[in-house]
Amino acid sequence: MILNDKRGWNKIAGVWKTAKAIKKSGIDILLVPHRSFRSALIAWLSRVPIRIGFTSSEGWFLYTKTVPFNWMIHDAERNLSLLQGIAKEKFAAEKLSMSFTPSAEENVARLLKDFNLEGKKLVGIHAGSAWPTKCWPMEYYVDLISKLQTELGVQVVLVGGGKKDADLGEKICQLSKGHAASLCGKTSLADLMALMKHLSLFITNDSGPMHIATAFDVPTLAIFGPTTRELGFFPYGEGHRVLEVKDLPCRPCALHGGKKCPLKHFKCMRDILPQTVFDNAKEMLKM
Repeated sequence: MILNDKRGWNKIAGVWKTAKAIKKSGIDILLVPHRSFRSALIAWLSRVPIRIGFTSSEGWFLYTKTVPFNWMIHDAERNLSLLQGIAKEKFAAEKLSMSFTPSAEENVARLLKDFNLEGKKLVGIHAGSAWPTKCWPMEYYVDLISKLQTELGVQVVLVGGGKKDADLGEKICQLSKGHAASLCGKTSLADLMALMKHLSLFITNDSGPMHIATAFDVPTLAIFGPTTRELGFFPYGEGHRVLEVKDLPCRPCALHGGKKCPLKHFKCMRDILPQTVFDNAKEMLKM
């Protein structure tokens, strides 16, 4: 695995470092799903003989071959379309899949025991995001979790990484009714994967954990605000749902959301009420 570090000065120095590592690996074909000029430059500097990217890439001219970019399909299928640069047939993803280490299962087993979660019907919730406008309001999550635990009797487990998610998880647990458990900041990426098989439902903002849940066939209820399904990052597969405010003219306001609502009303999230999410969750749980 080659790490492409873009933090701080590595955003510049990392270009040369990553290109050098790719060149040293002896790779013959490089598929680049990212459309930034930086990614195209790394590919070109690596001197890999066959470099395939999208026609809409800012550095399209640095590739040896390009394929059309289509907004109207899932990102997994878009990335697979890069293979058309080396093969004539079209490729399709039946489902997303991931794997984790045995140690992750051991860590999750320990957490389930420590938090008294064994044998309970678990509903996972990811309330955080790197992009603030992708976050459904905290008070809405508090209301939703309270209803899930008091009316349906399920056990809510909050997940997330880093201090920001950990602080948010603890605050939601303190304010909600019932005994929600926060595993935010307590699981690695592999642990989160191992946890998925214990969940009956996963409720989340448009985020990375959403894709992890769908890869492990966990019924996923996703809340989309500034982003839309048409961008291609919706839950992949059957049995999942996306809740969004349709026909709101300002959506999508950005590819990844932003720090603040550009129009200052945040209707894309505030108009998705806790009762709506609860009703959908109840249907998906078949309760």
